[in-house]
Amino acid sequence: LWTLMNTIAPKQFESCDEFMNLYGNMKSKESVDCLHEVIRPYILRRLKEDVEKSVPPKEETLIEVELTLLQKQYYRALYEKNVQFLHRDLKKALDGPSIN
Repeated sequence: LWTLMNTIAPKQFESCDEFMNLYGNMKSKESVDCLHEVIRPYILRRLKEDVEKSVPPKEETLIEVELTLLQKQYYRALYEKNVQFLHRDLKKALDGPSIN
């Protein structure tokens, strides 16, 4: 965190040791709240609804299509772990993951 803060505000966060002395031991809620107050100006946290009001809500349309014959064959071979079917046209060694 210090590295990021030092990059953003090098004059405010010059020393890593000083930063660690102040914020390195987060055992109490007060120390966490203090750190939050220090970094609050650098945090950008907004939702799309808060920024752009004219964006319509997301709409999904599901279109079901049937698999082709070849897709059905491969699907069935994967489902049944039919290695002979899946390796039938291979001419070189397999470099991919195993289905066993």
